[in-house]
Amino acid sequence: MKLTTLHSIAVSELLNGFPHAIVILDTRLRVVEMNCYLEALTGYSSAQAGGVYGSFILRCNLGPKNQHFLKALETGESISLEGNIINRNHKKIPIQFTISPLKSESGNLVG
Repeated sequence: MKLTTLHSIAVSELLNGFPHAIVILDTRLRVVEMNCYLEALTGYSSAQAGGVYGSFILRCNLGPKNQHFLKALETGESISLEGNIINRNHKKIPIQFTISPLKSESGNLVG
């Protein structure tokens, strides 16, 4: 999923409007965009994280091989879990994860 410059700006501004840490991953689980709250939690900017596997940025305790992220993609249903992430400074931070599939207007899975 590649965003045009205009769409990228609009998505970035929209994500920054939510008072929660948010990341958008593509279907290969690579970072497309993340908001300022997640940047603050992880220590990585959206520019640094773009194109990197989400598991390298969201180092978390949700189990091996991105199982919950893949389950959300396979089932098309949201999943809510408690866990933690380890930020860039090796600090453990408790997090409530909500993992939801992202679909295009035509209903195709895009992330």
